[in-house]
Amino acid sequence: IPGGSSGGSAAAVAAGDVFGAIGSDTAMSIRQPAALCGIVGLKPSYGRVSKHGAMALSFSLDHLGPMTRTVRDTALMLQVMAGYDPDDPTTVDLPVPDYVDAVDGAPARLDGVRIGVPRQPFYEGLPEGWDRLIEDALDLFVKLGAVLEEFVLPHAADLNHLGSLIVFAEGAAFHADAFRRDPEKFGPNLRALVESGENLGAVHYIQAQRVRRKLCEETLAAIASYDALVLPTTPLPACPITEDDPSLTGPRLRNTLLFNVLGLPAISVPCGFDGDGMPVGLQIVGKGFAEDRLLTLARVYEREAGWYDRHPAI
Repeated sequence: IPGGSSGGSAAAVAAGDVFGAIGSDTAMSIRQPAALCGIVGLKPSYGRVSKHGAMALSFSLDHLGPMTRTVRDTALMLQVMAGYDPDDPTTVDLPVPDYVDAVDGAPARLDGVRIGVPRQPFYEGLPEGWDRLIEDALDLFVKLGAVLEEFVLPHAADLNHLGSLIVFAEGAAFHADAFRRDPEKFGPNLRALVESGENLGAVHYIQAQRVRRKLCEETLAAIASYDALVLPTTPLPACPITEDDPSLTGPRLRNTLLFNVLGLPAISVPCGFDGDGMPVGLQIVGKGFAEDRLLTLARVYEREAGWYDRHPAI
């Protein structure tokens, strides 16, 4: 499988059929397929890129972003995608930096950059061989002058749980009319999502959003001293389609959904190949609306690691 959703977009980019593609990410669906296909995928800050014209799933968690072969190509796409759109009330009217200039001017070193490393639970239970690749990436940041500090990211499990509840409720609301008219046209996964959302009710949804705001404030305060966080993009490798199962969705989004809930920008970049020759992704999370700094950091890593011009033999 190429990961999903947006798996077709990622596969087309990885195969060289297109320069880049737009992915939609509610919980993992830019970054996970980017990781599994060995490309770059950026989920921007919530409100940085308009969602006008895209089909919604969860309006308060959905993000659109670029998927490309390199960080510079991602910067090129984001340059034309970013900005306020009156047709999307969730976009934020903030100046758009010159992302391409930031990437082209990426420094040789990262002296003074502070990177948070949230070991638990994000580094736990990784497939065989992934530990070495991720540790090699961390060692490279240190060699480049960055200061790494291990810490515990507060409320990680709770943020993921709240995110799932919000996806169910908002997805059910969006699909309510169509589901009532033609329920047989819904596949088993989407049917389960809509039915779960309908069972939640307004009280649970409102409470989830209230708790979300409080936990987000506390979590953002806890990570404010870091320029970025670094962790594996996904804890699960690509599997044959015959082994794919809806029960894997929860484990797959463990390392990604909470950054949708927080609204922070996050990028997945290639960091090597496992023993089966399958790509592995490294996720770098930045500060809100600081995609220029996030892309610069990703470019420095990409340039020094050299994985961007190596592709899986599939």
